[in-house]
Amino acid sequence: AVGEAVPGPARVIASSGGIKVIDARGRVHGFMPGNAVSASVYTAAGPADDVELNGATYPGRLVFVPSDDGPDRFDVVNVTGIESYLPGVLSRELYSHWHESAFRVQAVAARTFALDRRENARRAGRHFDLESTTTDQVYAGSTSLRVAIDAVDATRGMILISSDRIAQAYYSSTCGGRPALPEEIWPPASGAATPVALAAPQQSEPTPWRETLCDLAPLYHWETLRDTDDLNRRLLAWAGSVGRRDITAMRSITAIEPTEHGASGRPILFELRGPRGNAATITAERLRIASNFQDGGIGQLPARARLHSNDLQIEIGRRVTRVTGRGHGHGVGLCQFCAQAMAVRGDHWRQMLSAFYPSAEVRRVY
Repeated sequence: AVGEAVPGPARVIASSGGIKVIDARGRVHGFMPGNAVSASVYTAAGPADDVELNGATYPGRLVFVPSDDGPDRFDVVNVTGIESYLPGVLSRELYSHWHESAFRVQAVAARTFALDRRENARRAGRHFDLESTTTDQVYAGSTSLRVAIDAVDATRGMILISSDRIAQAYYSSTCGGRPALPEEIWPPASGAATPVALAAPQQSEPTPWRETLCDLAPLYHWETLRDTDDLNRRLLAWAGSVGRRDITAMRSITAIEPTEHGASGRPILFELRGPRGNAATITAERLRIASNFQDGGIGQLPARARLHSNDLQIEIGRRVTRVTGRGHGHGVGLCQFCAQAMAVRGDHWRQMLSAFYPSAEVRRVY
């Protein structure tokens, strides 16, 4: 069935017998287990620019790859050029009414981030470069948002370079007035008993902390109340999933206190204590991930109860736990709300990139 044209729309089904494609006439086209299926749209005039999936359109083509998660699952990979990919990122990462300079800053950061992730994926032998969620950067396929398209065109081929290599251009929504260095959030050695490998970030040279202007962001300051038993279940389930026996041995967690702070005052390490006095250290970012954990049979966590950043304080009560925090995201690199405020007051996008990534330079690489 290689190169076969079928009338659309088509339905794609994965099973232990391989991938099946059912065309608009009901005919079944089968592909043996382990085979990937590539799909592009063709019209009488030739190949189309976009392909539609579940009501959304994507540039380029789609590849359906059998997943390791089970015989009835597959990954859908959008294969397209990076300049076609980026507008779909910007349209989801920023508000559509934001300033064009904020979009240009985001375009350079997102392009740099994508190319760095692509290098990592190819070294690891993965069949995709980036995920389309906040695990990497949010992507929704094709977009007609003019400001996003123009920002990508205006910065075509421009990325951040640090020490003659692609910079790790991290970014998040809101730094909460206390930005972080990458080595503070993802330290090469992150405390006792942390078996899950962390990608070693490039070291940042000490620099004066930049001006912060995100105080009008919705999550500049936030507070949430959590059911204590539910929080414990999530923390312990996360610990079990990554082999943190020092945490699972506690059975319950009675106190969570910061033990180390970064240069801006942001907490970067926490101590968890159990009812028998046993303790374990965890990074602030892993604490956020663990508190929001929802795998292993644990249900969805309502958005209002999520921990939005790793800059937080936790007061554990018998029934209810109070969490107060600052910002949205990890706080490293570009702060999107700070960028918008800088753009509105007239800062040039190159100047803004220098503020967010002081040890990197903007370079056109193609």
